[in-house]
Amino acid sequence: PILGILGFIAVTAGIVDRNSKHKSSHHVAEKKEWKKVLLVAKNSVGLRVGFLSSFSARADQSLLGLFLITWAVKVASEFGKSAAAATAITSAFIGVNVVFAAISSPLWGFLTDRWSRKSVLCLCLALSGFGYLGLVFLSSPFTPVLYFLMFLIGSGVSGITIASQTMTADLSPKEIVGSVLG
Repeated sequence: PILGILGFIAVTAGIVDRNSKHKSSHHVAEKKEWKKVLLVAKNSVGLRVGFLSSFSARADQSLLGLFLITWAVKVASEFGKSAAAATAITSAFIGVNVVFAAISSPLWGFLTDRWSRKSVLCLCLALSGFGYLGLVFLSSPFTPVLYFLMFLIGSGVSGITIASQTMTADLSPKEIVGSVLG
C-alpha cells in the first residue's frame, strides 16, 4: 500500500494531463470515441488481431487457474492428497506461471522493439500454444512436467500481451490510441 500511495502522489503532483476533457460533455464524447474505435478496428485486420490476441491471452490465464485447481481438487484423493494440499500444489504451479510471465516481460519488450511485432506475437502464440497442448497429455495435475508447461504458457502469454498491445498502439490513430488500448 505504501508504494501505491507514493505512486499516487508522484503521478498527481508530477504529471500534467494534456488530453483532459470537460466533464459536462464526457458521456457524448465517450460515445463518439467508441464509434471511432469500432470504425478503425473494422478497417484494420492488424487491430482486430491485436484485440483478439490480447483478449484471449488474458482470458486464458483466468481459465487456466480455474481449470487446474478444479482438476486437482477433483482427483486429489486418487493421488493420496487432500483438497487443501491439491489447491496448494496447484497454486504453486500457477505462481510459476506468473513469475515466468513477469521475468520474461522485459525480454519480450526488447524483442518487440527489435523484431517485428508480428514475429514476436507469432512466437509467443506458439509458445503458449505448446504449453496448452501439453496439458492435454498430462495424466496428473501434480506432475513436475507442469512446471515446464507453466513456463511456456506464462512466457508466451506475457509476450502475446506485450506484442499485441504494442502492435495495437502502432496501428491506432494517435488521437484515440488510449481508447483503442482501453
